[in-house]
Amino acid sequence: MRNTPVTWPRAELSGSASTVRRRFALRMGGNEIALSRGELLMGRSRSCQVIVDDMLVSRHHARLLVSHNALFVEDLGSTNGVIVNEAPIAGPTPLADGDRVIVGTQEMVIRAVDDGVETLPPPSPRATQTTPKAQPSVQLAAIKPTSPEIPAMRAMPAAHPGLEGADTTQRTEKADGLATMARMADRMITMGRHDAAARLLGDHLKGLLTKARQGRPVPKDALDTAGLYGLKLTEVTRDATWANIAVELHLIARRPLPEKAVALLELVLPKVEGVDRQLILALKAALRDAADGLARDEWALVERILRIHIR
Repeated sequence: MRNTPVTWPRAELSGSASTVRRRFALRMGGNEIALSRGELLMGRSRSCQVIVDDMLVSRHHARLLVSHNALFVEDLGSTNGVIVNEAPIAGPTPLADGDRVIVGTQEMVIRAVDDGVETLPPPSPRATQTTPKAQPSVQLAAIKPTSPEIPAMRAMPAAHPGLEGADTTQRTEKADGLATMARMADRMITMGRHDAAARLLGDHLKGLLTKARQGRPVPKDALDTAGLYGLKLTEVTRDATWANIAVELHLIARRPLPEKAVALLELVLPKVEGVDRQLILALKAALRDAADGLARDEWALVERILRIHIR
């Protein structure tokens, strides 16, 4: 772990005081598990208290700190990070009722319920320096998938210290960051949360364009993903910004948009104001010049782009 428990924000109130006591839970796919107080690990490893079966989740992906009235989450240097309310987190982050947390491709909703008032005794000097330790014996209710698309999320007691080497879970996929965010954006688009999908992907798309403008190469997989999702976002949000980024990226790379992106460009061009016609004309000219150096399977895409009518 990157931090020791002492680095967590203090969730307990100091001094003798009355405070609202809360119960916290994670909800996913209509199922819910209660969170016991303490420090709980979340990931694919059997040593975690909250196990999420998803290949984009690291073995020890994140940890939760549950106190009598507060809940925090911290990323543990995972491959794909932790998203809270459509924004990647950096450091321990407080969670409130209704907050949405994404690990891998799984989205969870935080539930916080007031559970009366309790009076806290004055803390000892040592108590003000520490937070509750993890509870290896904690038992959390199992969460089963509600559809084939949602892997199971289950909770287990921590494994015996000597059995960690027996963990047989597969290694986490080294997924490209943009591809991971694109999967999450697809889920948000399906749920009708179009602006949230744009916020999630926007900085990634803009970052790729900055990189391309600086003359730095953009891998073909990232280029294709940016092309497709730039047009997807424009289709659902009616914001031409994302289509223009997709087209300019391919203009700089002198490569055609992927097939599905071309189809979406044909669809949004007559319907969405602000799509830059000059960029499309420049892309056409660049593809004509670069056609001889393109792969054979790209020629049909070039011809289709050249046939797009610009008014």
